[in-house]
Formats: sequence, structure tokens, C-alpha cells
Amino acid sequence: MAKRAKTRHKRRTTPIDFVWRLFLALIQICLLLGLLGVAAAGVGAVWLYRTYATDLPEPSEIGRRRPAETTKIYARDGTTLLYELVDPNGQRRTVVAFNDIPQTLKNATVAVEDASFYQNPGVDARAIARAFVQNQRSAAVVSGASTITQQLVRNILLPLEERSEVSLERKIREAFLAFRVSREYSKDQILGRYLNEVYYGHQAYGVEAAAQIFFGKPVAQLNDAEATLIAGLPQSPTTYDPFINYDAAKARQRIVLDQMVKTGILDRDQATTIYQTPVRLVAERIDIAAPHFVYYVRQQLEERYGPDVIYRGGLRVVTSLDLSWQIKAEQIVRQHIIEGANGQPPLRSRNATNAAALVLSPSNEVLAMVGSADFNDRAINGQVNVTLAERQPGSALKPIIYAAALRKGWTPATVLWDERTEFRSADGAVYAPNNYDNAFHGPQRVRMALANSLNIPAVQTLDFVGVETFVQQSHDLGITTFTDPSRFGLSMALGSNEVRLLDLANVYSTFRDSGSLRPTVSILRVTDSRGAVLDNGARTQPRQALGPQGQQIAYLISDMLSDNQARWYMFGRDNVMELPDGRPAAVKTGTSNEWKDAWAVGYT
Repeated sequence: MAKRAKTRHKRRTTPIDFVWRLFLALIQICLLLGLLGVAAAGVGAVWLYRTYATDLPEPSEIGRRRPAETTKIYARDGTTLLYELVDPNGQRRTVVAFNDIPQTLKNATVAVEDASFYQNPGVDARAIARAFVQNQRSAAVVSGASTITQQLVRNILLPLEERSEVSLERKIREAFLAFRVSREYSKDQILGRYLNEVYYGHQAYGVEAAAQIFFGKPVAQLNDAEATLIAGLPQSPTTYDPFINYDAAKARQRIVLDQMVKTGILDRDQATTIYQTPVRLVAERIDIAAPHFVYYVRQQLEERYGPDVIYRGGLRVVTSLDLSWQIKAEQIVRQHIIEGANGQPPLRSRNATNAAALVLSPSNEVLAMVGSADFNDRAINGQVNVTLAERQPGSALKPIIYAAALRKGWTPATVLWDERTEFRSADGAVYAPNNYDNAFHGPQRVRMALANSLNIPAVQTLDFVGVETFVQQSHDLGITTFTDPSRFGLSMALGSNEVRLLDLANVYSTFRDSGSLRPTVSILRVTDSRGAVLDNGARTQPRQALGPQGQQIAYLISDMLSDNQARWYMFGRDNVMELPDGRPAAVKTGTSNEWKDAWAVGYT
């Protein structure tokens, strides 16, 4: 009996000290990450603890930054300054008390960034294991499993040059600091500091700056819809920028709300109500040359170099923008929408309140980008860049359909019957499209059907080539928005699925360039503050997007789109698609349902 009692006593050992417990936790993390191949991991752990965890600064004393140099963005001449990206620290950060931050914003942030925040010790072993599996499957780092505490210590305590470093040493240092911080400071202190430090885009560091920039109000006054929209931005402020890509920001808000439902903060009806609540963006007025283009370039710079580099690194960026083209494009948009042009009343009198324009060079450089009729007009959400927004293109997609048919052996002389036709889907639904003039025109060659934008022949053509083939051809030509197969159907022939003007312009540019697809270019050269070249504008090789006979197919599409005589059948002589000097212009218009969107895309 005595021996057994002694055995039980040995099993109840004295608790190990703090360093030993921390060391064991680190070993567990390393095992989960598959990083224990380094023989000196144990020695390194003790060294890292003594170096970083024994002298942790107070959160209220953190925030020292190196002196910043502004990044300058120039037009293509390299001398005309379009915009200067200033250091946001002094101008775009206002610390607010934890109690002044809406509870919904706190809950949403925790739900989407670190669901176990109030339970984990600064690191989340299960999230690390999950990230390890994902990274192994992808053979790349696709998930970092960083908790809110880890993100905070990375952005504040680690040196600037180490924050974006992907290394074992940084992860260990980050884990030690997060482990220590979570024991020295309350969860509310950590969350409050995080919400005052994290980057939300548009030079907004912290929730107060974000609330002011996106909604023009203090963070304490945000409603639930505004709070949940903001909560989703830190994962990728450029991707989810509501001014540039409102649809992506709303999709991210949906993920935030789903996480809040999953963690029991909201029920499904509450989440739906919040999602459907209208959100009005109210950004401050900014005087800037080519603002939509500049913000588009800034988005690319942030994705390539990160916000710390572009706001503090003194970059010099030469863009593709030709300011004379930009000014002319802005004048044309403003005249047609607001003032009226060519003896015609302004389009606003016909309930057209906004417009966008994009000009590409023969080498696909963006020469002009006008994202709205008035950048500072809040009534039309003027700061939203419509050239990057997803809109219904109407008949402007038809050249892609006919290009796919030409690849299958059709010619411009192939005859289609423009007559009442019913198309029956697999579920029994009947689709019977009409032409825009509500008439039928009998037998029509492909040339006439495309030039006159007849709907029924276009749907017949899509039915012939197949929706999957059409979607693949669209992807090959640069359309990036056809990602939801549940919305695919024959109505795509009439532009029922949304596209971006930037993508569609690139499609037509590819037809112009004999079927060779080139990515659009907006940045020609980037140098750092010391003059070292970071980006010399190297171009990727174009690829043929229309198959082995792509040059011939592109030529035939261009020929049909520029056939003025063929267009006369429906549009009459001297229509608006004919250039005054008689030069041939390949052009296609498109109109969505109820005339909500109207397009004109073309080239010479």
C-alpha cells in the first residue's frame, strides 16, 4: 500500500515554472507547424524568451515609427505629379477609448479574425494545426493562423523590416510576445489596442479613422451594418476597398455576419437584416488629379509592397496615364452627363446620373481612367470607380459568343433564323428572348446578326457553342467575373451576368491585337527613395486567346464590328457608331434591362 501511495504521489508533480511551461507550449506549436527539424529549436526558444518576453514594453508606450518619406505618383511623362501618398500616422489615426467602440464592431472583429480570442492564450493551437494542413495541401503559405494578439505584437513590437518576413524565427518571436502579452494585459486591453492600430485602407489606421473616412462620422455612431462592413476590411484593405470594389466589400461583410451567426452572437434573421441595411459611403472631398486612376494604382502598390512601404518608403511611381487624354475624357463624360453636348440635352435629363470612360493604348497601357462623372458628388457615390465595378454589359458580350462559334467552324456568312424561338432548360423552364425592336427579321447572316445586335440569333449561337464553352472563352479573353455557375444560362448572350469595364475593354483590345491577350498596364516604373529600381515595367508575353486560328478569327470579328453598311439595316446611315472622318471603327454597344446600363466599346 505504501508503495502504491508513493506512486500516486509521484504522478502529482509540482507545477513547472513559467519559462518551462512557455517552452513546452512553443514545442507544441513547432510540432503542429512541422518546424522541429531544426535541432537547436529548444535552445532558440529559451534565448528568444529571455530576449523578448522578459522586457516587453507597455502597449501604451508602443508605436514608435521610423521617419517616413512620402510616395509620389506621376503621369507617364515622369514629371507631372498626380498625387502624393503621405504618412498616415499623424493624419489618419485617432485613438478612442474601448468603451466608445460599438459592441457590434468588437464582436464582429473577434468573430472574423480570432473566434477563440477570449479563450486562447495569445496563440491558437487548433488554428495553427488547421493552417499547417492547408499549407501542406497547397504547397504554399495560404494561411498564417495569426490571432488578434499575434497581429498586434507583429505590427507594433516587431521591427518594421521583419513584419512581412515569412520565417520560423519571426513566428517564434511573435508567439512568445503574444503569449506574454496575453498574460500581462486583459483581453479588452489587447482588443482595444488592436482596434486602434489595425489598417483599414485609405490611410486609415484604427477604427476611428476608418469610420471618418468611409462614413464621415465618429466610430461611436456607426450602426450595425457600417460596423460589420468595417470589421471585414483588415484582412485585405485593397481587395475589399468599398470605394473601389463595393461588391467585394459586401461579400466580405457577408462572411463576417456568417461568422457571427456561427459563434452565436447573432441569429440568421438578425444577420440578414444587417446585411440588407443600406450603407452610404461618405468620404471627404479630396482634390487630386485623376483620382480613380490614382487609387487604382495605389491599390496595386499596396498589394505588391504593403502599406508600410508605400506610405513610408519614399517610392517614385511613373504611371501610364497621359494627362491630356485624361482631361479630355473627363470633359467628355461631364459634358454628356451634366452639361449636354452636340446640341443634345444632358443625359441626366434622361435619368442617367453617372458614367465612366477608359482609354487603352495599342500596348494596353491605361491612358485615361474616368471612374465617375464627378468624383466629389456624393449623390452618385462619385468616389466609387465604375470602371472596376461589376455591371450588366448587355449586347457588348456578343462578339465573344460569335468568336466561339467561328472557332467551331462558322463563318460571317453562316445563316441564322431570326424568328420566335423557345429554349427549354433541363428543369423545364422556357426561355423565349425578343429583339429590342420587338420584331423578327427572318434569315440573317452572322455578319448582319452581330452588326445589328439581334438578340434571338445571339441566343441561338450561344445554344450552339454551349454555355461552358462561352464562359471558358470569356475567361481566356480576360473576363474575371464569371465565377458563379448557378447564374450561367442562355440569358448570358444578352449580358445578364456582370462584367467590369476594365476587363471588357481588354477583351476588345485583344480582338484588335489579332487575338493576343496582354494584361492592362498602369505602372511603368517604380524606384525607392535611393533610386533603386523596384519595377521596370517588364511585360509578360502575350498569349493567343482565340485558339490556333486566333488571328483569322480576330480579323473577322473586327471586320464585322466595323462594317458600317451592315449596321445600316437597324441603325441607319450616319449613326453614332460611325466616325466623322470616315475611318473604320470596330464598335459594339450594349444595354441592360430597363436601360439601367449602356455601353459602347470599340477600337480603330
